[in-house]
Amino acid sequence: MVMVMISCCLVLRKKEACTTNHHHHHFTITTHFALSLLHLPLPLLFSIIKIKSTKMTTTPESITTLIESNRYNPDILGELEKYVQYQVDNKTYDFEANQAILKLYQFHPSKVNKKIVATILLKSLMTLPSTNFLLNSYLVSEKVRATTADQQHQIEHIFTMANLLETARFSEFWEECGKNRSYVTSLVPYFEDSIRTFVMGLVGITYQTISKKQLSQAINIQDQQQLSSVISAQGWKESGDFVAIPPSDDNAHSKSKKGRETFSLDQMAKLLNSVSY
Repeated sequence: MVMVMISCCLVLRKKEACTTNHHHHHFTITTHFALSLLHLPLPLLFSIIKIKSTKMTTTPESITTLIESNRYNPDILGELEKYVQYQVDNKTYDFEANQAILKLYQFHPSKVNKKIVATILLKSLMTLPSTNFLLNSYLVSEKVRATTADQQHQIEHIFTMANLLETARFSEFWEECGKNRSYVTSLVPYFEDSIRTFVMGLVGITYQTISKKQLSQAINIQDQQQLSSVISAQGWKESGDFVAIPPSDDNAHSKSKKGRETFSLDQMAKLLNSVSY
């Protein structure tokens, strides 16, 4: 197979060289290059061929193949970084591919792309209550987090948000998120909506009754009409200043024998930590 490829290369270049004497020198150089490939170890030669062939398209399948055959080759970073944007555009998440990028950055710090690091961290934060963010954070060095004043603020900002979110300090989370909202949404436009969905899920398994004020703070929606729309979409019912959530096995403990009982967000934080680690 290798010989066939080299022969094709030679034939193609020879044909080009025949059209003009000016190209004769290029043919000689190409011939020498092609012949030099014969001295390369076959695994390395096939690796070069595979990298070249997988640059034609970016799909989950092609990325999986690329990683399996070239996991420690920094030359694949270009394709992997494109795949991060693919995940953003298609609202998907690939933990293994993102881990491969962060590990390559560890071995090749000069190739670190802080925008890609930030995007991966935001996408992994959106997968809570999984431990994806925690595992990815271990691969982000202090140097990457604090290379420059601006980058430190942006990367460190994501770590601050993660800590607030993981401890269910939702009001503080939204305040922190608002400080750099344009930066966050420029990387992942639907980040806030995804976090709201996560918080609503937590509320649903924690409460049977919650005040509208608490819910509004937890999901950062102050507009009452919009809040009512969100409540209705969840299948919940408004009752005065409170929201009634249908009972389930998860939130059964929140209903006292005497009637209505609500829980603080501190209690929700304990629940969040129990399912996150």
